[in-house]
Amino acid sequence: MTHSLLSYLSQLPDSRQRQGRRHCQTMTLQIIIMSCMSGYHSYRAIGDFIQKHQQRLLDLFEPPKARLPSYSTVRRVILCLEFDPFCWVLQQWMIPQRQPFYGHGLCVDGKVIGGTVTQVHSRQQ
Repeated sequence: MTHSLLSYLSQLPDSRQRQGRRHCQTMTLQIIIMSCMSGYHSYRAIGDFIQKHQQRLLDLFEPPKARLPSYSTVRRVILCLEFDPFCWVLQQWMIPQRQPFYGHGLCVDGKVIGGTVTQVHSRQQ
């Protein structure tokens, strides 16, 4: 059974102070991961990602009061995040994602697309 990244991230302890927690740490981490995968790496850049994709993120996560975290909330979540448990959770999520696709070939050098190779043989395992 494959679990979602959100279910894995929800296992992480939230080390932020209780007072002022408006945004779910799990959702915030998911948004941080999405933004980093899209090339937005700094706190402010992640804030820009959130603004740029605001409606899609609201539709996806359906946060309470339709509010998404600001870059300062992103900063606090990252600063309070414990690195080792975060890495462990990501590894646990990625292990089932690495299932090989037997019988499928993938051309990565462009020879088939460019017409140099006219017949592709798939390797049976």
